[in-house]
Amino acid sequence: MAEVVITSKNWEEEVVNSDVPVLIDFWAEWCMPCRLVAPIIEELAKEYEGKIKVGKVNVDEEDELAMKFRIMSIPTIGLFKNGKMVGKLIGARPKADFVKFIEKYLNEDTFQKEESLEVEITYDNWEEEVVNSDVPVLIDFWAEWCAPCRLVAPIVEELAHEYKGRLKVGKVNVDEEQELAMKFRIMSIPTIGLFKKGKMVDKIIGARPKADFVRFIEKHLNN
Repeated sequence: MAEVVITSKNWEEEVVNSDVPVLIDFWAEWCMPCRLVAPIIEELAKEYEGKIKVGKVNVDEEDELAMKFRIMSIPTIGLFKNGKMVGKLIGARPKADFVKFIEKYLNEDTFQKEESLEVEITYDNWEEEVVNSDVPVLIDFWAEWCAPCRLVAPIVEELAHEYKGRLKVGKVNVDEEQELAMKFRIMSIPTIGLFKKGKMVDKIIGARPKADFVRFIEKHLNN
């Protein structure tokens, strides 16, 4: 099966309504690592015909899709089920890495477990998601243009899974939610804030190793 060119216009038909999982290569013409990955993706489309659909999104032409799924580095290879990204691989990798990635997610149970746990926090849902949360809320204040935010994003995603049930993890795009950024005096990003009942009780600023975030969280969960 040939790769499908995915756009915002055919997203519903090709991705949301697909009978099989959809592997999407987010790429751009100018991206050298994307060129290295392209023939591998083409091979996978043939080898997994009938089990997955393979598509390509040109991030320069489909910036709305790139922003929606927080594509901050390319190539990003995302695996989608019912229109939701359930896993991703970033950068040029050997073919074996992509095969392992696909095989892992072809299991239905794995799809359910690995679905993103991060919540998009906005001014409109602040009361519901943060103030009324039964558990502390870790919020990543970020922006599309912020390179350190890209380094932190996968760590925050891992923490959402590791602390499931003990901590809610959310993301606030400071460009879209300026009122929230101003309210909590977010002067530098990424800022990772820990909230209890809607109040920021502590924060950690900048790209840090995962161990720093774990210590930060544990300090407050144990209080």
